[in-house]
Amino acid sequence: MFSRTFYTATVAVLVAVAAFGLANYHLITQLNVIHYLRSSLAPSTELSHPIDHLIKHASTLSSQHSQRKTSTLRATIAAYKERRNQPPPANFDKWYELAKRYEAILVEDFWDPIHEDLAPFKNLSSAKLHHVAMQATKDEEASGIDRFWIRGGVPGTNCLNSDECDGFMDMLKEVVEDAPWIPDVEIPFNTYVSPRIMHKSQVTEADNLQTSGDMRNTPVDLNSTVVWENTDDMTTLIQEACLPGSATSTTDFGPGQPEILIRKKYTDAHMPHGFVNDFEASKDICQQPDLLYLHGSLLAPSFNLVSRQLFPLFSAQKIKGVNPEIRIPSTLYWTEDNRYIASQKPKPSEWSKKRENVVWRGSNTGGRVSKSNWKSFHRHRFVTMTNASNIHAVEESGVCHFPWAMSEIMCHFLWKRGDRHALSRFVKAYLDIGFYAFGEWPNKVCSGNVEDVGCQHLQDAYEPVPGMSMDTMQNSKYLVDIDGNGYSARFRSFLLSTSVPIKATVFSEWHDARLIPWKHFIPMDNRFADFWGIMDYFLPGCLSDEGAKYSGKVNGRYCAGHDKEAESIGVGGAEWAGKVLRKEDMKLYMIPTPTKAFGSGDPALAFVADESTLPPVFTDKHAERAYLKHRLAIAFRTFAQFGFCEGVAGHITMRDPVEPDSFWVNPFGMHFSLIRDEDLIRVDHSGAVVDGGKNRRLNYAAYAIHAQIHTARPDVLCAAHSHSVYGRAMCATGRPLLPLTQDACVFYNDHIVYSNFAGVVLASEEGAMIARELGKGKAALLGNHGLLTAGGSIEAVVAWFVLLEKCCEVQLLADASSAGSGVPLVEIGEAEAEATFKALGSQVGGYFMGLPLFQVAEKEFGESTFLGRGLEPLTWDYTEQKEKGKNIRQQAFAGGHPTNYYSADIKLI
Repeated sequence: MFSRTFYTATVAVLVAVAAFGLANYHLITQLNVIHYLRSSLAPSTELSHPIDHLIKHASTLSSQHSQRKTSTLRATIAAYKERRNQPPPANFDKWYELAKRYEAILVEDFWDPIHEDLAPFKNLSSAKLHHVAMQATKDEEASGIDRFWIRGGVPGTNCLNSDECDGFMDMLKEVVEDAPWIPDVEIPFNTYVSPRIMHKSQVTEADNLQTSGDMRNTPVDLNSTVVWENTDDMTTLIQEACLPGSATSTTDFGPGQPEILIRKKYTDAHMPHGFVNDFEASKDICQQPDLLYLHGSLLAPSFNLVSRQLFPLFSAQKIKGVNPEIRIPSTLYWTEDNRYIASQKPKPSEWSKKRENVVWRGSNTGGRVSKSNWKSFHRHRFVTMTNASNIHAVEESGVCHFPWAMSEIMCHFLWKRGDRHALSRFVKAYLDIGFYAFGEWPNKVCSGNVEDVGCQHLQDAYEPVPGMSMDTMQNSKYLVDIDGNGYSARFRSFLLSTSVPIKATVFSEWHDARLIPWKHFIPMDNRFADFWGIMDYFLPGCLSDEGAKYSGKVNGRYCAGHDKEAESIGVGGAEWAGKVLRKEDMKLYMIPTPTKAFGSGDPALAFVADESTLPPVFTDKHAERAYLKHRLAIAFRTFAQFGFCEGVAGHITMRDPVEPDSFWVNPFGMHFSLIRDEDLIRVDHSGAVVDGGKNRRLNYAAYAIHAQIHTARPDVLCAAHSHSVYGRAMCATGRPLLPLTQDACVFYNDHIVYSNFAGVVLASEEGAMIARELGKGKAALLGNHGLLTAGGSIEAVVAWFVLLEKCCEVQLLADASSAGSGVPLVEIGEAEAEATFKALGSQVGGYFMGLPLFQVAEKEFGESTFLGRGLEPLTWDYTEQKEKGKNIRQQAFAGGHPTNYYSADIKLI
């Protein structure tokens, strides 16, 4: 840290050190920096420094994140509906189960980037989006857009030579393997790190606020052909893309490369006290016109073939408010490339062993750098401003040797203050920053040789330093991370390093909603004005006028630094990144992104998951038992309505939630239409009746089959078997169900034909064979016997049994018609059948399908299930409700009309 004397002499200068750019720079944050550096000289008090407040606020945001975590499907759906104001899409339940398998942290905020990026396309059908995507990639060589796709569960691409394409294909293969339900999609992919879409904004600020929030784009024009243009005038494109009325859109830059007057007003929104408190706003170039000539990617991007038309393009990055590309995880984060990820993972306990210094190492990338523009490039500015020799030269002579980098005001103060060499000593003591290589666009590498006259201007300005591996970098406590040609591919590794990343960028990425600035990393303004203040706060020791290092207290100032705060950010950030930036998290992000953009067939229209489509969730297992017994009794009534009663044959079982190694079943010899909750009996897996009503006779066939299914399939709550008419007829043919209708596709590749009929199933061995043959399927055609369905809810199992019986009837009728007419049956194609199964054949879909079937039986009990609202988790007292049901029946009998009312007032929402 600096001594009071040093501070007093140079406080107004520190921002100028960072405010590098063109010759006539104004000191944009001078007053703010003075404010926070003065506060840092006062005796240490609680929250006396702006960074103290920022860290505390970040901790509060982190706690709020934790409070919004969801751990059940119902809660996750509710969070989705609350944040998105719409139900989740199809297969949300499968996505959730995959997330649970991955042990992922689920906070709905994490997926904000998906919804923000897809907002311009939300009113377009998948067919129209496919059309636009194909138009954009029709001429891959001319457009420079690589095309990927998923067709029939198999990923493919037209890109064969790029390392990035290989990484993306590897990611897609794992995504499809883990999520086979993904429909066919087209994925135009920007493998370059430059903006490719610069769509002209035609939305007024008022209209924008009323429509799509931060998205600033007009609807897609389907009648136009995507045109690509090679342009060097990025300033005009950016101005036209920004929202009308924004600071950038209204700035008159004039011809050529202007001298930019950087004004404090451009930083007020995101660093009112000298440090970044709104990281998203710090990236908004539409409100910061000066950045257009302070960042190489904005001034002269490495790839300048762009389109002004809007179409769905996937990319690892986007620029806020300028290029509406759809963010997905970078393949450079995905691949294990040692250029971007360390081979060793530091232990949190090793923080104290790290070097007390600040590291940045890289080449002078940042865009199409040339002799005429290199002084405006962000990496060049940063390396120059942190070079001890440059600072020392000014300290010695008072002459601004680098007027493009050091303003007149900075030079004046460096020369006039009492201890002219304190800042250069500070830089030498703590900073290890430099280029290990430099060159010029397009392919010129500056070797450093004297003969290499083409790079003389760079050789005069920079002396190359040794390269540094990622493993070596993470041995330092502070790692600066600034953009190159695009986003920095090292950021994820820096986050995992347990060191403190200091991040400056104009790019937004997929993970932005997962990371909290000042909690997981330190944000830095793209002008780097706050760099010195950040260092002053965190680094230990003070530099006196004599240059000696001190610890403890100097001139009333504590010099211990803020190492504990740094450790909390570094180690805590690494722990968090290890939970939310894993490959599993990238796959979870990838699954809904292209699917929501333009998955073929719009499967979301077929079935929508929300809380009304899910069984109630219980914390009290006894209450859950009471509820499920009641639903099982209704299931028997429903079977009776459809005529699935054949004397004493047939049974439906339900796994007991209190003692899962037992199940509830109907008593042998009681008609389905008469069964009430208290009539059910509970059987353990040894065949003993352990609980139930007065009639405790057990149909042993029920035990022989169902005990084996419940044992083999922990996911099965309920299983149903009966001797229905068309089911028996179908089972006599020995044929599987064919995909002849949409309904039949519910069972596509999800049912078996069991042909080993050996009479009444009275042996557990045969039950085990049926369970093995069933595997993970939902239905079985038991040869010469009857139908069986099994699943995760009573409602789904009943619905599937009813549907399977009707499908058998349809196939038998179709067979007869085909045989009589000689016209062959027409089956649904494999791809179409699979897509229909994915849309309709899920467990959640089965539950929702079963709700209407229960309504007639529910009415007998004085209940109703309101579609779109659903049953509230049971809150009633079972004993109390049983007594109420008994009174209702007594009243009914007293009136001369026997009924089967029971548990009449389940609470509804």
